[in-house]
Amino acid sequence: MVHRKAARAFGPDVAARQALMDALLEGVSFDEGVAPAVRRRVGELAEACGLSYYDAAYLELAERRKARLLTEDARLADAAARVGVRVG
Repeated sequence: MVHRKAARAFGPDVAARQALMDALLEGVSFDEGVAPAVRRRVGELAEACGLSYYDAAYLELAERRKARLLTEDARLADAAARVGVRVG
């Protein structure tokens, strides 16, 4: 999993980012029960670790897939280490 920071605005807070993600995923089908749990976990990580929803989505994916996360973002790397995701 490779994360590269992009200078984009995804919303001022977790609720706005969650609303944006919900809108973007409108009509996209997932395995039953997976999508709500994933979106909930992304929101939890964003809130607990002080991450953007975008960054938390990378962290959630690495966590769920038990993958190493490669990032140049110190805040994301620190958050990954706190939740047990390998960094580097």
